[in-house]
Amino acid sequence: MTRFDYIFSKTLRYFLQITNRHQRILTALVLISMLSLSTGVTLGCQTSVAPTDSPSTGDVSEKNAKSPSSSLPSAVTDNEEASNLTDAELPDSVAQAVLQEASKQSILPIAQLKITQAQQQTWPDGCLGISSPDTLCTQALVTGWRVRVEDQGQSFIYRTNDSGSVVKLEKTPAQLPTESSLPDTVILAVQTPQRELPPPLPQNTIFRVITSGGFTGRTYETTLLKNGQVMQAFVNFNGTAASPRISRISSQEVQQFQQLLEKVDFAQFKQLSYPPPIGAADYVTVVMTSQRGTTSYADMVQHQLPESLKTVIQAWNKITTF
Repeated sequence: MTRFDYIFSKTLRYFLQITNRHQRILTALVLISMLSLSTGVTLGCQTSVAPTDSPSTGDVSEKNAKSPSSSLPSAVTDNEEASNLTDAELPDSVAQAVLQEASKQSILPIAQLKITQAQQQTWPDGCLGISSPDTLCTQALVTGWRVRVEDQGQSFIYRTNDSGSVVKLEKTPAQLPTESSLPDTVILAVQTPQRELPPPLPQNTIFRVITSGGFTGRTYETTLLKNGQVMQAFVNFNGTAASPRISRISSQEVQQFQQLLEKVDFAQFKQLSYPPPIGAADYVTVVMTSQRGTTSYADMVQHQLPESLKTVIQAWNKITTF
């Protein structure tokens, strides 16, 4: 028995015999301190004494190279081209999770898929901004990634959380624009969370458009009233509006625009958003609201919007020529 073991055993016996509460507490603290000291000494010994026959760093690297831990491709080795397209290093766990999901979606082996873009994102909720009306989502912000995966003829865009444990498909091959088909391809819309929608229109208002962003970062609000009055105002950063510019259209033009909204069924775009491409900057976000719903799009994808929505935009631009 070592000296430490002897002292500890004597102290423990003394602790078991004590009846005074305060003395028991004090003795317990002494025992805990001794155990901590003992653990520290043991760990110190284990750390300082290394096996003499342990492999060198080079041997370990060679062993790991011969025995891969996973059959999935590495995001660094098998997707070296993709690493040059990311704005930060995509974690390998996220890359593998996305490649697995893309393999299921495309019915292709992972070896034929390539990550071509990855961008860090902060999603608005636990559903990563992709949900349906019957889905419950946590309302906390979620950090993660927006990742593009391609093979020879298809492209997929996925949203993930930070670890890759949650992967959601954002764009499908049939809806994703390519360089050769960009002008004729309809971009896929995503659902706008309810809390991000602007307030509904007053009863005397037919249509409202809010534009924000771009190089200047300014926000403008333009509204069409039932009496034909068109008002456009610059909105300050604190939410207050400057004195508006005002013009007027005829009652016939008002009626024609209302008929157009009914004809194209503007309500079909309710709560839909058409986002910009990955990595885009200095674009303007346009938020359009009627009495039947709100939709939004990035100005740089206007040519990719559904034809019926582009018709509404063209008619609106004619109305708001000041």
